[in-house]
Amino acid sequence: MKRICLRTLSLLLALLMLASGALLVACSQPDDPAQPNDPTQPDDPTRPDTPDQPDAPEAPAVEDYIMSIPKQNYGKTFTFLSSPARAPELNIINEDDAMGSTVDTAVFYRNNRVSEHLGVTFNNITSPMSWDGRAEYLNRIYSSYAAGDQDFQLISIYEAFAAENAVAGYYYDVNSIDAIDLSSPWYVQSWVKNTLINDRSYMIVSDLSLSMWNSIYALYFNKQMTDQIEVSDTLYKLAADGEFTFEYLLNCAEMVTVEDGNDAWDEFDTYGFALNRFDCRGMITYFDLPLSFVNEDEEYELCFYNEHTETVYGEIHDAMWNSDSIYKNTLSDGDVSMTVPMFKDNRLMFLSATLSTSQELRSMDGDFGILPWPKYTEDQDNYYSHASDVFTLFAIPGQTDDPEFCGTVTDALSAESKYSVIPAFYDVVLKGRTAKDEQSSAMLDIIRDHLHFDFVFAHLTAMNFMWTRFGNIIFKPEATSFLPYYEMEAASYQESLDDIMDAYWKNR
Repeated sequence: MKRICLRTLSLLLALLMLASGALLVACSQPDDPAQPNDPTQPDDPTRPDTPDQPDAPEAPAVEDYIMSIPKQNYGKTFTFLSSPARAPELNIINEDDAMGSTVDTAVFYRNNRVSEHLGVTFNNITSPMSWDGRAEYLNRIYSSYAAGDQDFQLISIYEAFAAENAVAGYYYDVNSIDAIDLSSPWYVQSWVKNTLINDRSYMIVSDLSLSMWNSIYALYFNKQMTDQIEVSDTLYKLAADGEFTFEYLLNCAEMVTVEDGNDAWDEFDTYGFALNRFDCRGMITYFDLPLSFVNEDEEYELCFYNEHTETVYGEIHDAMWNSDSIYKNTLSDGDVSMTVPMFKDNRLMFLSATLSTSQELRSMDGDFGILPWPKYTEDQDNYYSHASDVFTLFAIPGQTDDPEFCGTVTDALSAESKYSVIPAFYDVVLKGRTAKDEQSSAMLDIIRDHLHFDFVFAHLTAMNFMWTRFGNIIFKPEATSFLPYYEMEAASYQESLDDIMDAYWKNR
């Protein structure tokens, strides 16, 4: 395999985007480890109501990856390590249990196809994995590593704290495995680009992760309300033309905001927009505020705080706290249990929520549309999307005695997911049932094609929660400037980054 190196990756990514529309990706997680929402069981759109049993999906003949690799007869068991809550996305179940859900069926046939072509049997062992109990799961991985055990071949792990074991050296360098080509379109290319250090890559984000797709954020709009101010078609056109901006969204929001007459703004009034901490954290990505960059020595440096960051922060803070048109959702982190009913009851025009939320919105009486999060200004090069950090990523255990076997099966599962499972999730579940018009389907394409992950997000807990600070601080009404809060933590961020660089460069 031709190894990917950081200096040539930009060219590879450009070619990939032209050839296959590669994905780009970003996210967030709790600031205070003592009080996060524990999203170990997010809404699961991989199990929609489907009364008919769908036929086995056929991978497109032109892109039939599994048939392009040599048929094997490994005669081995390939075991996943996962948590009980995360195991369903791997779907190691029998055929009868898989039927009745379009996506479950696709996953079942994906596993079956890879199993037959490579001569492997799939197995799943579980260990408790939650936010509060993350130390136990990390220790389970370490214990196996220290003992040199071969009891599992692929690790499924919660993204928010996955990097801790990468930095410690407990994962295998997948960029050194001949069977894995990280430039392949089933790997999320922004993740590859922004986690490749010292020509090494330890964490896998690919189309094998259905939970990532569940967690992608979109901007929903209530068509009854946008029709009232005659902007429904304009929203679609602006988004398609790359001209949908945060300022335009706020102007629309002001046009529909109404207080119900009791002189108290609460969840019973009508608002144009709603924000929670997860939404504000994501603005780092949506509004193109990079946290780090790669210097000439191919090491990461922090670049987050600057004049532009302060300007954007100030304008967002002013809009939130000096306008009645934005409902401040103060429930735990990304909880939308309050704002979804407001949206369905025509008391909220714009709702920021993950794609999994679309399943719940299907029951509303009226119609809704889907948009990407807006640009900060029209000068921004692209829309950018991100996914909440509740998703799972994958890693090959560092103690494996057969990395090519692990890599071959992982790569095949990821590729098959791209060509059979993701179309079932995206085109059938989302486009065919959730997006109620062709324009929303086109918006989903924009959202998918501009996913972005940043290095600091990929190392969320290892970077001392730097990712979460912007969004959490902006939720303080008294915090009119970001600078004093950033300065309080800047030294710890730099120390964390230095430790990571030392681990990736000097200790390997």
